[in-house]
Amino acid sequence: MKFVLNGFFALSIAIISAFIISDFGSENNAQALVSNGQEALMTIRFNQKTVAYQDQLFYVVSQAVKTKPSVVFDVVDTTPNGQPAYGQQVANDIARIGVSQQQITFHAESGRVNSEEVKIFVR
Repeated sequence: MKFVLNGFFALSIAIISAFIISDFGSENNAQALVSNGQEALMTIRFNQKTVAYQDQLFYVVSQAVKTKPSVVFDVVDTTPNGQPAYGQQVANDIARIGVSQQQITFHAESGRVNSEEVKIFVR
């Protein structure tokens, strides 16, 4: 599944296995996924005070692990001001679901976004 969260609303859904089966060779860098045009498994936009993303995160992470137990989650936090606030929290939430820290990477960057946006890529 692919979820795009805008506040409380899941806006789009796609098939999860299409994202998990993709192979990026030896490139082990979340930024490379973005520059390669890889579509995110899940995008969370923190454009409201409270964004309820945990249930959807649990679902997509669980499905990804079920489909490919060795899946790696690349968490990319993009902010308009370069000061990430939520990306590490999302990465920690993935670990709390039961994913090994060795299967989670975190990258923060500044970008052209109106509010903080956390994208989760899988490989």
